[in-house]
This record gives sequence, structure tokens and C-alpha cells, in this order.
Amino acid sequence: IPIVHSSDQDSNDLQKSIHLIDSISTHKQQISSIAIVGSDGGGRLDHFLAILNVMVEYGSRYQIYMIGGESVSMVLQTGTHEIHIQECFDNTVISCGFMPIFGECESVSTQGLKWDLFKAHLKLGKLISTSNQVVSDCVTIHTSDPILWTNQITLL
Repeated sequence: IPIVHSSDQDSNDLQKSIHLIDSISTHKQQISSIAIVGSDGGGRLDHFLAILNVMVEYGSRYQIYMIGGESVSMVLQTGTHEIHIQECFDNTVISCGFMPIFGECESVSTQGLKWDLFKAHLKLGKLISTSNQVVSDCVTIHTSDPILWTNQITLL
């Protein structure tokens, strides 16, 4: 693996990594997803927020998965999404939530959650959806605006 040095001080390491992916991606080998493993930001809120910022900045080009601890998070762009949840062997409750951290989300509707949403208006300082539970192996989400989805994962 080559080491690439960069003097760019306006980009964080994750942005530099995505710039490298952009430079090596070709029409024959198009990259559409990026997984960031161990992505709790080292316990620093500013690093965690920087990761979220990158997820928004590059979310229209890549589906970026932030995997850390016991959860996976991703930005859901405007539209309808199906999230397939692998069945837990021990019937563990899988917690999940939505955070409108990119501004208001005028409307979110879901199917497959214990407390499904129907055209819910989400906004920080008002309503957010946390501590919900997955009750189906497929969760369908329709959102009018980008939101952050997070769900618990069970590591085997």
C-alpha cells in the first residue's frame, strides 16, 4: 500500500482518503460505497462531527457507512430507502433512530419499526426519533430531506 503525503491542512484525513479514492476510481471500477470502521472519532466530539460533515459533503457520490462500537450509521438522501436488517440469532432488540442533523426534515415516513413514523417533521430542538426498534427484516424509509439513520449491530 503506497503512502501518500499531503500538505493540505484544510482537509481532514477522511477527506484526503476520499480524494484518493476519487483519483483512482475509473469507469471500469466505479466505487459507490465507503465503510468507515472504528469511526467514533476517537472519543472526541469534534472528530465525530467532522466524520458527519464528510458524510454530508460526499453523500451524493458515495454511500458512506460509519461503523463503530455497536452501531452503523449512514446518511439517507431525499427519497425512499430499504434497509435490510439481518435476523438476529437470539432475537435481540435492534435499536435505531433518525437525526435531522443537517437541518429540518419536513417529512419522514417508515415501515418496519415498532413506532413507525407517518409524515413526521423532524428538527433538532423539536422532534427527533431515537430509541425506536426494528421489528422487520426490511425497514422502508421515505424522507423529504437528508437525515442520519443509525441502528444497533450485533457483532458475532
